[in-house]
Amino acid sequence: MQLPSGEWILAAKAQVGGGSQPNMPAPPLHRFAVVQVRDKTISAVIMFSGPAWSYAVTQWSDEPCKNVTSYIVKSTLNQTRAMPECFVVANLNAGAFEALSDTHKEVARWAHSNSYALPVPMLQVHHTKYHKGDYFRLNAHFAGGLDSAPAAEAWGREAASSLTAMITRATPLGQLPELPAFASTLGATQPVAAQPMAGSATAAAPGSAEARLRQLKSLLDSKLITPEEYEGKRKKIVDEM
Repeated sequence: MQLPSGEWILAAKAQVGGGSQPNMPAPPLHRFAVVQVRDKTISAVIMFSGPAWSYAVTQWSDEPCKNVTSYIVKSTLNQTRAMPECFVVANLNAGAFEALSDTHKEVARWAHSNSYALPVPMLQVHHTKYHKGDYFRLNAHFAGGLDSAPAAEAWGREAASSLTAMITRATPLGQLPELPAFASTLGATQPVAAQPMAGSATAAAPGSAEARLRQLKSLLDSKLITPEEYEGKRKKIVDEM
């Protein structure tokens, strides 16, 4: 999956070990979260999770939209029998953010340890998609209120279309659209150096060339950017040194 352009900081990364299921191993779950920061406040968060390899299943019983009760938009999009799908746009407060998942808690702890604040108000775009033996979950959070919800929805639907093409093998790589204008961090300042995550890749604010190079390498190692993108960005940073 290719991220939108901009400086992204790796805030959380984990592999949750799989287990054994009857007649087949359960693949481990890969999950990560990256953020953009503006004036000591997180302005955008993108989280993605999915299994390391396909499950040997032909149908799913999950109902990802079932328990979603607070939302601006809720849709099952192109859901088919035994292949669930859920698309949600919601308005969140900081407390609700931490309660969503372990990854959200990790991002909140990371933000606190680096003196970054979660945005208030905050919009969430969520998309879960199952296809054959695969699935993914995307959560994007933007600094913005209800007046920005239509733009967040438009971004989310474009992202859903691209990631659906990826999971159905119509395209080899999912491309997230550029961030909506209200969440853009162009010209943002990042005055606080981010501390490394315990037990994970280094996450550093791009305040210096060295920190930007470390951050860029962590994105490459996590396969969030292509080798070609890495080399192009690395050369640009080196030329600026």
